[in-house]
Amino acid sequence: MFTVVVALLALVATFLQTKTSGREAGRAYRAAVDWWNSEDELVAEQRWWWRRWATRRELRSWRDQDTAAGIRHVQSVLVGWMLLLLVAIMGLGKAIWDVAAATL
Repeated sequence: MFTVVVALLALVATFLQTKTSGREAGRAYRAAVDWWNSEDELVAEQRWWWRRWATRRELRSWRDQDTAAGIRHVQSVLVGWMLLLLVAIMGLGKAIWDVAAATL
């Protein structure tokens, strides 16, 4: 049972850190995030997936270097923390599985 509590605490801590880091990266690169959100809104207006892909590619070509770097940084921060969050969920699942297997 101790392993379940530890895994749950690791999951909660990772979730909080993910949320905090995402907000901080968003604030630090506010202009890039605004541009990224605008691109998403324009792409969402396209009806077919291949048109969305072409629109996104065209919008990426309009970005300046600083905006593109800011978007890449925010994306990498989010992906990194999401992967850690996934590992924490898997750890909690394994701990619950082990406790359930030991009680049967």
